[in-house]
Amino acid sequence: MTRLVDNLFLLATLSLSMCAWVIAFVGACIIRQGLTGGAWWIIVYELLLVVVTIIIFITNTYIHYRYMILTFLAASISMLTYQIDFALPLSKFLGGYRSGAGAYAAGYIILIIIQFLWVIMFGKETEDGSKRYPPTVSQQQQQQQQQQYEMAGNKMTGSLQHRVTSPTHPATAVDPARMSSDIVQPTTEYPERVQALHAYKASPEDPNELSFSKGEFLEIVDRTGNWWQARKADGTVGIIPSNYFGSPKP
Repeated sequence: MTRLVDNLFLLATLSLSMCAWVIAFVGACIIRQGLTGGAWWIIVYELLLVVVTIIIFITNTYIHYRYMILTFLAASISMLTYQIDFALPLSKFLGGYRSGAGAYAAGYIILIIIQFLWVIMFGKETEDGSKRYPPTVSQQQQQQQQQQYEMAGNKMTGSLQHRVTSPTHPATAVDPARMSSDIVQPTTEYPERVQALHAYKASPEDPNELSFSKGEFLEIVDRTGNWWQARKADGTVGIIPSNYFGSPKP
């Protein structure tokens, strides 16, 4: 639903195509005695094509039915061309045929123009579904969140590396037990405790993320940014999304 609402081209052409079909249908009702059964089938076909296209974009499944839509559009353009060629001569007659045929032809002319635009736009799509359209409002928000997430992940990686890297020593004998103690000694404090409002599963692409269940308690360094450095009860350290946590309930 978001993609259809955010993309003005789709919203405008789908709305206009439905209006054009209504105009053609009204014209067909006026000249119904002059239409054959095949003409009525084309009217039903155009309605189904518009409705199915709207449903596909509402459900964001266009990438799965792209070639099906293009095939139906090719057949539709051919049938509309034939019907326009049939209706235009009737619009020159007097009486009801003139107004009815004019509306019938006008509706189909608008439809065929829209369908040509769809073929041009949809036919040049790349295999990457994320590049089909310019970024929508929701996509821009997701990109900003992804950038913030990557920045937080890089910062966390640097912090962890800094804590576990042993300092440089001169080439002298070093007590292994003392070195081990220095390495595992924590240097970061987690003074604040928060509680998970929702369950979250860490992304397998980033080892710094922490998974947690609803109601679980974690300790954090501070509340700065959208991603917080946190520590679980078992001592696991990583980052957590701030909007999944709140203050502990009494």
